[in-house]
Amino acid sequence: MRRLLITGLSGAAVVLAIVTLAMHAEPEASIDRPKLSGGATSVGALLDELLEAVAANDENALHRLRVTETEYRSIIVPGTVSAGAPPRQASEQITTFFWSMLDTKSRDYGRLTLRQFGGQHLQRRGVEYRNGIKRFGGYTAYGSVHLTVVTDEGTQTELRSGTIAEVDGRYKLIGLNWDD
Repeated sequence: MRRLLITGLSGAAVVLAIVTLAMHAEPEASIDRPKLSGGATSVGALLDELLEAVAANDENALHRLRVTETEYRSIIVPGTVSAGAPPRQASEQITTFFWSMLDTKSRDYGRLTLRQFGGQHLQRRGVEYRNGIKRFGGYTAYGSVHLTVVTDEGTQTELRSGTIAEVDGRYKLIGLNWDD
């Protein structure tokens, strides 16, 4: 009986120690990981900012909604792995090449979007993530965003806006959609 009591007490001590350590451990969010600079507080807010940039026919505002080259290299590339997997290691040459492609295509698609919709006050009617929502090791991706919008003339149409990255509650476009 006495041995059972001591074993029970030592088990309780272990549980107490684990609980105490867990209570004093730093939360995962405080791990020093790269974060998005700026960004919207929700997908809806980001899409509203996108439509505001289109209405203002402002190419610079459109591109400020995208991840920067530094964010692409420090968050998107290493973080595009399964949740829990170690960050992807990629050479500078490869990340330079992929950023260059993404940036060029995003700028081209941004100009095309503004030629098609620039200056119009589009009303958002719906949103679809054609590639779904996927949690990666470094971010969550809302893939291939297709917005259903109504133009100034009342015509319903689609505006594709690319893939959205969410990191710690901040949202930015990875790139503007040219054709996911």
